[in-house]
Amino acid sequence: MSHKHKNKNKNKNNKNNKNYQNNQNHKNPKDPKPEIEQLSPSLFWRFGFGYFLRLISRRLGLALVGLMVLQLGLLAGIVGSNTWHYLEGQLELSPVEAKLEIGQALKIKSNFGLDQNFAVETEPSFDYHLELMHTGALGLVDQIVLVPDGRLKTGTDYRVKLNGIAKKFGDKQDLELGFRTQDAPEIEAVDFDQASNVKLDQTLTLKLTEPNNDLSDFQIKTQPEIQFDKILSQDKTEVKFVPKQEYRQTTEYGVEVFDNYKDQLKPVKQYKFQTVREPKLSINQTESLNPNSNLVLSFSEPMNQQETTIQTNLGGYSWLDAQNIKLDLSGITPGNSYDIEVMTGARTEAGGRLEAESPRSFRVRSVGEAYASISPGGYGLPINSRFRVDFSQAVDRASAESRISVAPSFDYHLEWASDSTVLVVPNTSLGYGSEYRVVVGAGVVNLGFGLPSSSGFTGSFVTEERVTILGVPFFYQTMPLSCESAALKMALAYRGISATENQIMSLVGYNPKQWQVDGNQWDDPYQMFVGDVMGSQSAKTGYGVYAPPIAAAAQALGANSSVHYGVSASFIANQIANNNPVVIWGYSYSGQRIDWNANGSAVGAYIGEHARTVIGFRGNPDNPTSFIINDPVSGQLNWTAAQLMANMNIHGNLSNQAVVVY
Repeated sequence: MSHKHKNKNKNKNNKNNKNYQNNQNHKNPKDPKPEIEQLSPSLFWRFGFGYFLRLISRRLGLALVGLMVLQLGLLAGIVGSNTWHYLEGQLELSPVEAKLEIGQALKIKSNFGLDQNFAVETEPSFDYHLELMHTGALGLVDQIVLVPDGRLKTGTDYRVKLNGIAKKFGDKQDLELGFRTQDAPEIEAVDFDQASNVKLDQTLTLKLTEPNNDLSDFQIKTQPEIQFDKILSQDKTEVKFVPKQEYRQTTEYGVEVFDNYKDQLKPVKQYKFQTVREPKLSINQTESLNPNSNLVLSFSEPMNQQETTIQTNLGGYSWLDAQNIKLDLSGITPGNSYDIEVMTGARTEAGGRLEAESPRSFRVRSVGEAYASISPGGYGLPINSRFRVDFSQAVDRASAESRISVAPSFDYHLEWASDSTVLVVPNTSLGYGSEYRVVVGAGVVNLGFGLPSSSGFTGSFVTEERVTILGVPFFYQTMPLSCESAALKMALAYRGISATENQIMSLVGYNPKQWQVDGNQWDDPYQMFVGDVMGSQSAKTGYGVYAPPIAAAAQALGANSSVHYGVSASFIANQIANNNPVVIWGYSYSGQRIDWNANGSAVGAYIGEHARTVIGFRGNPDNPTSFIINDPVSGQLNWTAAQLMANMNIHGNLSNQAVVVY
């Protein structure tokens, strides 16, 4: 039989110093299970035999003494005089069920009983309880077992001191024993760190430095997340994590290993691996196939040929290597389409598979009719451009030449770059700003495999516009309101006449007066410059001058000039074509009317009145598309004909004025 005594107070000095009869015990968190290292006993006292006889005599009577002596003598002969028992060597213990005795689970044992009055110290401290065992025929407590109540710390040296331990009726002595708990296993290696081409169902294995006897509870987490079943190998040196679902293909996974110690996840190590790549498909040609074409279907990964099936209405296929399939084109006919499909279930040698939703089919077409593309096209082509006709296949040259024409007609010759490309080369420059067409008629015959064209092809283009520009120098105006003088200065310079703005201003007529509020009186811009050339139009401190005084100043400086109102774009372009720069009026901002009276007559005026010099145009003089303008404030401008006319016509003939200098 046995009965237990528990010890429930913790020593403040990190030791358990306990008297057995005080029924004390410690309770600490669970620690890993230990393994006992070799133990060595202290000197033991020997059994007090005379005292024992007296005890038996009093209990059983003198009549039995002789018999007891005989029995004890026989017993002593069997067990000998060594009444303390211990085992040398190591013993692994379960942290919950097994008992840590002296030798085997820290067992204190005597054949003829133990005195229960002794103290226990443990260092470092751990929780335990003592169990009393009755194993002998005499009914005495002959074994006392010290049992840890929880998991001890791994890799730790422990000392247990038994102070005042004694056999029944013997002298008390101290006994000290030591043991070391098993080291917790560590991860020695894994089979997946930095691995590539990891299979979609691969088990992840942790190889441990030593058997894991419930000392660690390894768990893993992956990103992207995967659920696993955990299996401990029979020898407890490997932990295997079996995925419950497949990994994703072509994906890098992060793996973090934890030790679930006391239900708290403690990070241990981190790893990465790359899963197998999904195979991608490509084909080297889809159009204009003939029986001699080399049509190859390619995979991005080496394929398992036994698990890769192709369906096609071509003549069949053969593997060139683990990544390339050659399609048989021997039976194709002109102008037909053919399908190639890689069937579901195709797998790579590494275990990757072709996903059902991935592109896995192609449609190819054999050579049909010869068709042509003509380039270049569009607008603004140089007048000496060549034109290229590309056929979809090699054609009979004579057949093609007889079907090529141009419109409107121009003199050209043909140059063949290959059996599928011919150049149309003009023998003279084409016209400016003109539209042309190159036409390939139906019926062009191909060479060998294919069909004659059943329709024609046309390419159209427009040549560049003629640019007419005079070498008129550019000058910025030097005063806020001297734009008219600066514009005339540029036109005169083209005629070889040098003049300053001040010279022109004096010839125009410059006698600045203030605008009179009473009666809204000011000077007449048709007669002279109005206001202060350093003034402001919006504040009516200065304005400008119109065409007649500018034309007169040009003549005074030795040029011919003429004044015009309501001019058109073609009028200006024709003047430029005739080598005559044109000073024009328009506006630079606002355009708001600010009329006043001069010499009893109303004078039309507007804020932003501004003069510029037209020096060039694009296109035909009778239908110009754009103009090149010297603006003495903004620099050189490129305006469409519509932009120029809109600026000049803001106030009809009031703003649409021009002086031609010739």
